[in-house]
Amino acid sequence: MKDRALTQSTMVGDHFAVLIRGQTADDFRKGERTREEITDLMAGGETMAHLEAGLAQLQADADA
Repeated sequence: MKDRALTQSTMVGDHFAVLIRGQTADDFRKGERTREEITDLMAGGETMAHLEAGLAQLQADADA
């Protein structure tokens, strides 16, 4: 569903804003971000990267 919505949005829009928890995570014009960057933002972006790093550290501590 996300992929279809992204495709449709980028076909008709020229200016985009991605919100995470009600805060603007990014604001950009068509062509300024790759499809991968937009998908990453929609999935939580930097917040998700921090969460994944924290989980990896917890796993490494548990394995030690």
